[in-house]
Amino acid sequence: MSQVNLTNITRAEDDEDALARAALADLEWFGGAAEDVIETLAKASFLREVYAGETLFTIGQYDASEVIGVVKGEVQLTIISQESGQMMLSKLSAGNLLGLDFVLAKDEEAASRLGLVAVKDAVLLYIDSAAIAETVARKPAFARILLEATARKLVSWSAGALGDVMPEKRVYRLLLELASSNAKGQWHIEIMPKHRELAERAGVSENEAADAVAELIRTGVVRRQYPGLVIINYDVFVSMGR
Repeated sequence: MSQVNLTNITRAEDDEDALARAALADLEWFGGAAEDVIETLAKASFLREVYAGETLFTIGQYDASEVIGVVKGEVQLTIISQESGQMMLSKLSAGNLLGLDFVLAKDEEAASRLGLVAVKDAVLLYIDSAAIAETVARKPAFARILLEATARKLVSWSAGALGDVMPEKRVYRLLLELASSNAKGQWHIEIMPKHRELAERAGVSENEAADAVAELIRTGVVRRQYPGLVIINYDVFVSMGR
């Protein structure tokens, strides 16, 4: 992967575009994109340096009009469940991306339940969401790359050691591996496995598998749509499997 050097950068437009291109190529989801896609998105992006302790936005302020990539440093994401009011925290480091799920799903309301603060000094790349949506619509190959990148990420989670995670997280990671996005950008599980199959594949008891699925439904993260599930809040779903 390329290394983005932000030391002594100038404000010349060409320099900014070059840095944005390099940063995009290093972000999850965008790494395999064609050069013309990277070029287009770079022109719709800007870099921002932030400092440890700086609040980027609080609950209710984020509308997913921009997707945010972490180029350097570390930020902490706060997620509030609409149904239960439960607060979850997740740290994002270099290469991580925030907001793309909401853009693809066109879910500004879910995005508003996020807060973001810098844990360490960081460099962030802000990418215009409208430019991403337009590029996805015009470039089917780019849309496939985004779906494949998601699948690889989920598979890597499920392939990790499961002995040190709680039973419900094992189930969530397995369900994440089964999730896909339809033509409208809605994440779903087309055919839901039986509890017994979930239990066997996740290495948990059948009761634990059933309880994990029930919790997802109870908190409003997913809803039943037989024979599968519709994922209402994908980012919260992802955080629950971490």
